Amino acid sequence: FLLNYPLANILSVPLSVASLTYEMTFSSIVLLFICVGAIGVYIWLRQLYPASSVQSRLFTVCAYISTPFVWNVIFVRGSLGELMAYALFPWVLHVFGIVYKPANNHVPVIVAAVVYSTFLLSHNVSAVIGSFALILWLLFAFSFHKAAVIKWLVAGVLGIALASWFWIPALLESSETVVFQASNNTEAIRHLISLPQAIAGPLGFGYSFAGTPDSMSFAISPLLWLGILLAIVHMTLPLLSAKSRLSPMPR
Repeated sequence: FLLNYPLANILSVPLSVASLTYEMTFSSIVLLFICVGAIGVYIWLRQLYPASSVQSRLFTVCAYISTPFVWNVIFVRGSLGELMAYALFPWVLHVFGIVYKPANNHVPVIVAAVVYSTFLLSHNVSAVIGSFALILWLLFAFSFHKAAVIKWLVAGVLGIALASWFWIPALLESSETVVFQASNNTEAIRHLISLPQAIAGPLGFGYSFAGTPDSMSFAISPLLWLGILLAIVHMTLPLLSAKSRLSPMPR
């Protein structure tokens, strides 16, 4: 359940048939999904904030790519499944946003189902967490109307059905693995990151340990921290300027 990622295996088959080495196959898939993720973030931001500038979208894409987690996955841990899920999730948000718009055909629903099923096949744990995040985003980002809810449900159910050839056996066999006995499931609160971990962390191999010490980085991109700092400055300066204009003149 934890280590079998079908999408990576499926995509590697034609490259293996073409007699590419394992290293070339891995590098090709990594490069492909870095591009997929970057394009997905840019398009999703354009959909979410139509008035946003190209520069702001590109800055966000650079922050997305420069996250330490990405480089940890590529150069240290070599987890294609996690990288694929990270790259596909912006597309999942984007296509479900398209489904919300009124349309006279079923193409957006079918596309959303295919993208969602691909996401479900990328990385099992990320698929579970990402599905909950998708539901929360749909609940809070959109005003509900019956037609949109029905299309979301159809896209979600169809996506699950397309991925059921893998997920049904995986769930049935999960009792034979340690997935439900791992300490991660009983000490979930202790796995939430602290502020120091969000700033910096080791680019080590392994997964999250309960508590502050960890073996891999969950740090936020330096560019994102820069963006947060610039946003604070941008919001603070007008307040200081307004305060100075309202201050009484000295006599």
